[in-house]
Amino acid sequence: MGSYGAVGKGLRLVFLGQIFYILSLFPWIGLLGVVLTLVGLFVAGRGEMRMKPAFWCCAGEVAATVLQIFRPSDILTVLALALGVLVIYFICSVSSVLLEDLGEIQKANWGRVVWKIYLIGTIIITVLPLILRSNLYLFWRSRYLLLFITLGFRFVFTMILLLHLYNVYSTFEEQEQSNGGAV
Repeated sequence: MGSYGAVGKGLRLVFLGQIFYILSLFPWIGLLGVVLTLVGLFVAGRGEMRMKPAFWCCAGEVAATVLQIFRPSDILTVLALALGVLVIYFICSVSSVLLEDLGEIQKANWGRVVWKIYLIGTIIITVLPLILRSNLYLFWRSRYLLLFITLGFRFVFTMILLLHLYNVYSTFEEQEQSNGGAV
């Protein structure tokens, strides 16, 4: 067993990594976000064993994304998206269990909602282009609208995730400071 503090520190790095991910219009900033997220999930996994699958799913997501650069494929795209959703699922579900152990039922329940919002948003931004691509004329006319919708959804559910991560890591760090709390 690890500690709430280690999980909190790891999730703080994931939080920072997600902020850099939002700013990933500049490639090096996006790369920094990926590194912070991986390190954060590794640290969180050392604090709570049930957090380790999130690290491995994130590593797989990064690998699938890098492979896409050299060999574009719809299968790799779907794999990367699925692994990304699994990362969020593991972070939210494990942190919800830990929050329940601390008596933070409302925050725990919110964590269970966050990953579902993330899943729905990912499905929408994946399926919408496929539907529009089937009608080339409609796709061509609506490409900017599609880009706006995709970026809008990505921004909204990333902000929801950031709020949750902030609540979780601050709660765990407070718990660690108050009593040196082992999980």
